Amino acid sequence: MTVKQVSNVLNAQLDGGTHYQQQKSSAPALPEALLPLTQKPTDIHVDLSEAAKMRSKGGAMISNQDIDESDLPDMIKQLLKKLREIKQKLMAKITELQKVMNDTQLRADLRKQRVQMLQTEIMSLEGAYMKVAGDLADAVKTLSSDQQMQASALMMG
Repeated sequence: MTVKQVSNVLNAQLDGGTHYQQQKSSAPALPEALLPLTQKPTDIHVDLSEAAKMRSKGGAMISNQDIDESDLPDMIKQLLKKLREIKQKLMAKITELQKVMNDTQLRADLRKQRVQMLQTEIMSLEGAYMKVAGDLADAVKTLSSDQQMQASALMMG
């Protein structure tokens, strides 16, 4: 996720937007007078990433088993694992930034200071991610086409 994408997400949240999609219920329509006695006419649908699904099942970290089991050279495996590690840290910092931005208990000046600090950390992590991704792109050029496809799939997963 780029800094611009993070900024867009955060701006959308500040403007009252969310990542939730509301979908109409498939239940038959009831008279409005009965709605408070039953359920609301809309449900909230949340799509979780694979990492979030794993964490919800008790997995603390992203598993690298798929990388370990691949037939890629060790250097490529290390770069793929490093990318995942950086991405996980980046997502954690973005979550932390969102919490700070929504923390009404913090004084405005402290909130601004924490936001700036977290934005700096996010940019640093993004720079590290881009560096490792570049190193991986260079290293992948030496692989067979099958291994290149395998590395690409692991990078996305």
